[in-house]
Amino acid sequence: APPPDEAIAVSLFGYDNPRVGSLCDAWATGRRDVVVAVPPGPLREGVCRYFGNAGGRDGTVQRRGRFEARFIPFLSQDRYDELLWSCDWNFVRGEDSFVRAQWAAQPMVWHIYPQQEDAHRAKLDAFLDDYTRGVEPPLAEALSGFWRGWNGLEAFRPETWETLQSGFDAWRQHAARRASELAARPDLASELANFCLERLK
Repeated sequence: APPPDEAIAVSLFGYDNPRVGSLCDAWATGRRDVVVAVPPGPLREGVCRYFGNAGGRDGTVQRRGRFEARFIPFLSQDRYDELLWSCDWNFVRGEDSFVRAQWAAQPMVWHIYPQQEDAHRAKLDAFLDDYTRGVEPPLAEALSGFWRGWNGLEAFRPETWETLQSGFDAWRQHAARRASELAARPDLASELANFCLERLK
């Protein structure tokens, strides 16, 4: 069934993350109901641990406080896109779901693929600089801190979730604007072809 209108809908997809229990607790004790779609993967195992290793089978539901976890089956790409479109916040990982979340035009949290010697830190920071351009500094700082904490690059402060949610309307407008800006850019294949043509002249 669709989440209640007043609830926050979240999709939760990522790599193994020891911070997921703290995030679940923040959702459970927060100001609003949070309904989270949890597909198969390492984060599902973390959510199950939060519930005392209960649930986890496709189609089952667990609830604590204001947090409801709905364990969903693995989705086809088209259905996953529909999930991203329908959620208020999308936690994504790596590259493919990260790109698709930007096209979904909804607020997002990225779990970047960790690399040796924290090489991924520079990539995450560079993207955050670009992604938060034009956002009010307090909101940009809250999102950047939340992302870095989620990625283990600084202390994770799950209470920042409430700050992010308080700026939800601004984040949704920003996400829609960013998707439109990306759509207006030339596609990569055309840019590469033009680059080669310039070199051949």
